[in-house]
Amino acid sequence: MRDTAWPGRPIDGGFGFPLGFVATIAATLGAVAAGATRHPALALGVLVAVVAGIAAVTTVGAALGTAAMAWGLHAGFVLGRGGELAFTPDSARAAFLLAGTALVAFALTAALRRLLLAHPESPNAALGAFKVPNVAFGALSAPKATLGDRR
Repeated sequence: MRDTAWPGRPIDGGFGFPLGFVATIAATLGAVAAGATRHPALALGVLVAVVAGIAAVTTVGAALGTAAMAWGLHAGFVLGRGGELAFTPDSARAAFLLAGTALVAFALTAALRRLLLAHPESPNAALGAFKVPNVAFGALSAPKATLGDRR
């Protein structure tokens, strides 16, 4: 049975890395199709967002693997052509940016997860003024009419 409490445990790296693999390929395909080879910084921005998202939900190993995959796709299909890796100063900056993003996003998420788990009685106590509504989904739906209900 899956634990539904938030924050949950990070996604296992055995699923997190393939998720990052697919996400970086989709992001790179979309960026190249949109003409990102003329604007590599835009393609890198999209890949940074993907790496940060994956790092937030999985293990540090899967996050770094996703960053490496993102760099390979960026260096090979945005900076380089046809999958040939481009080892340029722009490529090196992209590698450091993607790896740094993976580490920072993972660290921030881990710290937030630890903070929230330290206050299991109320996530609001851990987050201060930020209020999380506690509304059951049943309360959001309209009451059902019965046969005897004639309004």
